[in-house]
Amino acid sequence: MRSSIANFFSYLFMASAFVFLISAICLLVIVLRYYGTSVSPTEIEVAYYLLMLLIIAIILGPISLYISNKLGHFTGRKEEV
Repeated sequence: MRSSIANFFSYLFMASAFVFLISAICLLVIVLRYYGTSVSPTEIEVAYYLLMLLIIAIILGPISLYISNKLGHFTGRKEEV
C-alpha cells in the first residue's frame, strides 16, 4: 500500500514539474510581449492564472518529492544506479 502511495507522490512531483515548466515558458512569452508590444486584457488575465499555477507548482513539487522519498525509504525500495 505504501509503495502505491509513494508512486502517486512521485507522479505528482513529475506533473507539478511539467506544469511549472509550461507555465514558466508561457509567462516568459507574455512578459516579453508586454515589454515589446501591447497585450490585451485577456492575455493579462491568462498571465495571472499562469502565475497562480506556477506558484502552486513551486509549492507542491518539493513537498511531493519529499513525501515520495520518505515513503520510499519506509517501504525498503532500493535506489538503482
